[in-house]
Amino acid sequence: MFGATALNRRTQENMTMITYRNTLGAACLLLTPTIVACTANTDVAALDQPLSGTDASVTPSVIEGNPTCEDLGLGSLFDEKKDCPACDGDYIFEDGVHKATVTKNGLYFDWASTMSVDVVIVKGGDNANIYNYQPGESLGDTGLSAPINPNTQIPFGLSHIDFCYDYEVEVSKTADTAYDRSYGWDIDKTSPNSQLLLSLGQTFINAYTVTLSVTGWSDSNWAVAGTITVHNPAHVSALVTDVIDELDGSPLPVNCPVSFPYTMASGETFQCTYGATLTSAQDGTNVATATTQGLVGEGSGSAAVSFAGATVNGIDECVDVDDDQYGPLGQACVGQTLVFNYQQPIGAYGECGLYSFDNTASFIAVDTNATGSDSHSVAVEVPCVSGCSLTPGYWKTHSLFGPAPYDANWANLPSGADTPFFLSGQSYHQVLWTAPMGNVYYILARAYIAAYLNGLNGADTSAITAELTAAMKLLSTYSPAEIGLMRGKNGKQLRAEIVALADTLDQYNNGIIGPGHCSE
Repeated sequence: MFGATALNRRTQENMTMITYRNTLGAACLLLTPTIVACTANTDVAALDQPLSGTDASVTPSVIEGNPTCEDLGLGSLFDEKKDCPACDGDYIFEDGVHKATVTKNGLYFDWASTMSVDVVIVKGGDNANIYNYQPGESLGDTGLSAPINPNTQIPFGLSHIDFCYDYEVEVSKTADTAYDRSYGWDIDKTSPNSQLLLSLGQTFINAYTVTLSVTGWSDSNWAVAGTITVHNPAHVSALVTDVIDELDGSPLPVNCPVSFPYTMASGETFQCTYGATLTSAQDGTNVATATTQGLVGEGSGSAAVSFAGATVNGIDECVDVDDDQYGPLGQACVGQTLVFNYQQPIGAYGECGLYSFDNTASFIAVDTNATGSDSHSVAVEVPCVSGCSLTPGYWKTHSLFGPAPYDANWANLPSGADTPFFLSGQSYHQVLWTAPMGNVYYILARAYIAAYLNGLNGADTSAITAELTAAMKLLSTYSPAEIGLMRGKNGKQLRAEIVALADTLDQYNNGIIGPGHCSE
């Protein structure tokens, strides 16, 4: 900044400027009530109006005498000066690359530059108008002139125009944000069965579902980091004394590849890095400044700090899931697989009695090794061997639905005669009353139900242990429709297997094998 005496435009009572046209069309100035000065009829431009028709963007200050850029005390400024009338045209700056172009019209002129200008000095008369564009600088303006002549109230004639400018290091930067998000997990293990009644040697394939869920997350370690690029555009060396980085006024650590003070050659560029951990996801403005000494001034660059698009570092986004009886189930991840369905055999037991089949599903987080688990227990009863066998015809008529007296052995099923039968979409009671109509599924199902109920009723099933297990596997795999539609070699082979199983079970139910047939 510099000191200046602002122009005091006096108003003289005996001098009033009035512009008008006389009867001949001339433009005139009324200098006093009795003296008139006129210009040629057609030369309206001789009144020296600004090219743009408006005043300059800044109000000039008047400095006495013939000031130079150095006289203004603005620091290390360069200048480019031309005397008038040759002051119209291009002013080539010291680097030989940039220039300012003056377009003059009478006593006024406009200018435009390829590089920012600090001050324009316009000399005319005994003084000079100082157009100061600092601190923002300018690339151009309109309607500049020398100081006003108090006698005519129009500007003095242009003596010379002087452009004052300097070079500044260019600073640009990036600001990349990131934070950690840590996930919490829960595990739940379920099964449709909590109680089973098995015969000696029988194996039951039990279904399980393990569900993982995200219980929430917490964010931490908010951070900002990036690069700071410093470039010297001047045709002379720049002495850089430091590179400073601030986030909303708070300094951040900077790491540069050079030691300060550092002399940058003309056109040279170097790049620093910076980074810091923050206390929250607070947006702001990050400003980097390269301070200097000498001819080339300091420069700054800024970047917005925003966590809206920050990089999220997921912690424990995935967990590995395992079952102590089944083995590894797989990996569950946020937004991906969270449910595991699988089957686990229970049995066979070689002695009658009461048992508990317990198994536990657990997870371990892949990043922090956090763990969790959930268990499920199935109470198993294996009745001691006794009793005799009965046919499908007996069991289908002795349920709660009649017509024969109710046999309480039906209550050993979870829902009695209404218990769903595997994949049939029917109950045990409905399957027994369904005519096979050539579908071997129902032939096997009827024989299996009778044999299974006989076992629940205390009959020794050790003679058909393998057949019961094989039949249960088939009935758990296929529906009646799937069995009925099977064709070709594979279908023929499967139907033959089903018929053979049904025949063995029927022999058991009729007392041909096993403990013998009951007297009904």
